[in-house]
Amino acid sequence: ITVTCFTLYRLGERLGHSGAGWIAGLLYAVLSLNNSGMAVHRELLFAPCVTLALWLILSAPTADEGAARAVVWRYLLAGLLLGFGIQIKFLYGLDCVAIGLIALWHLWPGRPGSLAAFIRRTVGYGSLLLIGPVLLMGLTAGYSALKGSLGEYLYANFVAPSPYVRAYR
Repeated sequence: ITVTCFTLYRLGERLGHSGAGWIAGLLYAVLSLNNSGMAVHRELLFAPCVTLALWLILSAPTADEGAARAVVWRYLLAGLLLGFGIQIKFLYGLDCVAIGLIALWHLWPGRPGSLAAFIRRTVGYGSLLLIGPVLLMGLTAGYSALKGSLGEYLYANFVAPSPYVRAYR
């Protein structure tokens, strides 16, 4: 909870509204104090991954600041964080798509260059974001296969949740 609150504060500060960051962090802390701390919910474990990934993306230097190497590492690390979050609960993959759209928005405004340059940046940075989730999913599936439980892994993560997904349509 502490990491998420601090990251929400830093996000607000990065966006130019440290007061909004304070409010978001405090509200997150207060609203997370349910069930008297008796159980840890997946949401509490996933939230630091998402907020840190979002902070890494939004605080990355822009291409015109000439810090391409720093941007690459930030997007790779953000992708790994999102990959950990997806391993916590695959449903959060939709949240990761939203983060990808925010990254797309972050790449567009005020950036010099043509549409082709924007598409190259988008494909390049999008690929960096995808490396983490794909790598971690592959490692987890590979580990499950080595243990002889690949069928259970696939069933638990893709087949069993499908009735719930259909219920929300």
